[in-house]
This record gives sequence, C-alpha cells and structure tokens, in this order.
Amino acid sequence: MSAIERGIAIGVLGLMLAYSSNAIAASDTIFQGVLGPYGDRCGGDFLVKKKTIEWTSPQGICTPTAYKVIEQRKNGEDQFVVYQLKSVSKGCTYSVVSLEYDHQHPVLWDVKLYKTIKDFKRDNEDLQCPLTRFDK
Repeated sequence: MSAIERGIAIGVLGLMLAYSSNAIAASDTIFQGVLGPYGDRCGGDFLVKKKTIEWTSPQGICTPTAYKVIEQRKNGEDQFVVYQLKSVSKGCTYSVVSLEYDHQHPVLWDVKLYKTIKDFKRDNEDLQCPLTRFDK
C-alpha cells in the first residue's frame, strides 16, 4: 500500500470513528423517562420511551405515538430535545414536544407542546408545563 493509499485509509477510518462516536453521543442525549406534575399548572403523566411518547392529562390524552427527534443539545447536565410525533391520536392536539432541563433548577423540566412544526419554529407553544421527573 502506498503512502497516499494509507493516508486515505486512515482518513476514512477517522471519519468512520468520528461518525460512530457522534451517533453514540447523540443517542445518549435523548431523554427517556417519566415526567409528572409539579404544582397545579399541568397535570398528568408524560412518558417518553425509546420509540414512543404518551401523555395523559386534563389538557389532552396522547396515546403512545412514534416520534422522531428533530433537535437536541446537551451541555454538561443541561438537555434540550424536540420530538415530532409521527401521528396524532384523536384526543391529542399536539404534534411537537420540546423538553428542556436546566441543572440550576434540578427539580423541573420545561415542557412545551406545539400544534404544528410551524408553531415550534415560531416558538409559539400552545401549552407550557413545568414537570418533574418521577423515574429517578
């Protein structure tokens, strides 16, 4: 193998390792767990599993629904993730959900629900709820 071929092979290997490391890191930042009411503003349970989201509350019932992650950030302990539901159940009027955790407020997760992706892009949430994590 020539020096040029070795250089290309090393470059390709480096890109493959960087891609796989980023994929692992990205999957680690995705929140999964159970959030519930904090105070009296919003009630019910909000459950994020590996492949589905569900929410049961006085504001609506979103049965288990598949989602895709459309945005995520992690900075130390702080997390921000946005889920877009792949379908919307009859009692659920929301198609986009954002979760934000700020370690300076360790009890609370800020949950925003949007009717459409356009509403999310405009930061025009339909409902905002402070929730707390129950599964830790």
